[in-house]
Parts: sequence; structure tokens; C-alpha cells
Amino acid sequence: MTVFSERLAVIQQQKKTNLALMLAPRVPLMPMPIAKFDDPFLPFGKAIIDVTHDLVCAYLFDLASYLSIGAAGAVALERTIAYAKSESVLTIMHGLFPTADYIEACGAGGFGIDAATISRCGYDAELLKAYSGALNEGVIFAEHGYSGVQMPPVHAAWLNDDCTQIDVINHRLPDGYVSIRIARYVSQREDFAEQVRAALEAMR
Repeated sequence: MTVFSERLAVIQQQKKTNLALMLAPRVPLMPMPIAKFDDPFLPFGKAIIDVTHDLVCAYLFDLASYLSIGAAGAVALERTIAYAKSESVLTIMHGLFPTADYIEACGAGGFGIDAATISRCGYDAELLKAYSGALNEGVIFAEHGYSGVQMPPVHAAWLNDDCTQIDVINHRLPDGYVSIRIARYVSQREDFAEQVRAALEAMR
């Protein structure tokens, strides 16, 4: 299978966008049309994806947000990821995983994501290798993890401190790198999905 950075470059070229949207649902912030559902996170995610998938190259799923409602959130996360994948976008789990213990949950036998954010105090070659093997190089370090450390020679990716950009280095790519700009948008209005789309269009 093609590695994450190369798949990302192809999708960005096809869709003419380097935008990604972070989905971080919270019950108190649910839009009024969605708040009526007993398990609102899945219909919320599907409504957002329906109106934005042509504008983004990836979705980031905030694990903490989904797990805030327990098992229902985990089910919604799994189904929303699958729904996003049907729209030819990449899926990234924002979990800041600190050890290799979460690899099986991220991989094909778990949520089946394309990439995951991991967090260590300093660059950890073994951790990178473990996740890279399971996720076809879909490993994104928190930016502070690379502080004062030489970048790996072939590929690397890191998330900046305010979660607004991911930079992916791969020397096999024509330009040597690709970047993702991350958008967040919250609206509780009835036209919340259209508002998200308008915000993304304004960023293009």
C-alpha cells in the first residue's frame, strides 16, 4: 500500500486543497437540530462530512471528545471514520498516544485510521517505527517531540502546538514535503453544516 504522505499528496492534488477539518464534538455544543438525538455524535459527523468532503483532504478525529460520552462515543467514532473513508479523504486520530500500546486500536483491526498523532518528550525512533509499520508511515508527532532532535532521514510528520498545521516530510515526494492546514469550526445554529462549509471556503 502507498504510504501516508504519498497518498496525502495525491489527494491534495486531486482535490486542489490542503485543508483538513478537526471533528471534536461536545454534547453542550451540539447544534440544535442534532441535540435531539440520543447519540448525537454520529449524525453530527455525517452531516459535517456530507457538506465538506469535497473541500478537505483529511479529517482529524479528536479521541478525547468522542470518549467523553463513553461507549456511545467510541461507536460513533468508528462509524464516522468509516463514513469519511467512503468520501476519498484521509482519516487521522488525534490521540497523542504516548506508547505503542494503542497500535492495535488504531490499525485495521480497530478504528482503521490512516494516521495517528503520538506524543513523546523527545524523538523516539522505536515508537515511530512501531506506528509506521501499522499505519504505513502515518505517524504524526506533536511538534515539541522534535525539539533539538535531527529529523529522520526518510519521512516525518509533526503537528504544531496550536493544532493548526501538520507538516509531512518525505524525500521521495517531488517537493520533499506536503502540509495540511487544520480548521476548527463550531456553530449551534440550524444551518451549522453550511456554516462549516462557508468557513472552509473562506480559507481556500
